[in-house]
Amino acid sequence: MPDPQEIYARLREAYPAIGILKRPSSRPFAGVTLHDPVGNFFHLSYERLDRRMDVYADAALQGASHRRRIHHFQLRVMDAPAIARFYRDVFELTELPQDAGDPSHYLTDGVVTMIITPWRIEDFGVSNAEAPAMDHLGFAVESIDQFAADLERLANRNYALAPKRPRAGESECRMELLATCRYGGFQFGDPDGILLEVVQD
Repeated sequence: MPDPQEIYARLREAYPAIGILKRPSSRPFAGVTLHDPVGNFFHLSYERLDRRMDVYADAALQGASHRRRIHHFQLRVMDAPAIARFYRDVFELTELPQDAGDPSHYLTDGVVTMIITPWRIEDFGVSNAEAPAMDHLGFAVESIDQFAADLERLANRNYALAPKRPRAGESECRMELLATCRYGGFQFGDPDGILLEVVQD
């Protein structure tokens, strides 16, 4: 983001209740912390942030293409159209077309896609309901087969890094919900149970 002042001006005009918190100089990746209208918070970084350092300021990495990268992430919120409008209008993200009957909104900066999906308690079936929040992270890889082989080698070398497999009942229900993501792909949980999805780029 080249100029945060444009972001602040849009917030003051359309979303005056949004707070802006300047971060301490000890954080090399975040200039300010903001939140959306329902409280999901995030950091902003920008090119003129004078305290950016390490990988966050490495010119060789800026705009670099990687074989494995974040492809998408999904937020579940109560009012998906309103929250999609917030991110689209404030950050000038492009809204992608929806399939017929798809209630989700797809916003992109051209590299990463943000999926904003309605949160419905009925979606959780027999599992404990998760509060509205980020649902899962999606990664793009050069080959799902190669990635799966690498993941298996990693798990065999260090069992603490093995993916969390779904069990019958609650975790299985969460995996079924993850499977509704339109990008599909190889889906699993990390060792802490955070849902992940891998798609072939």
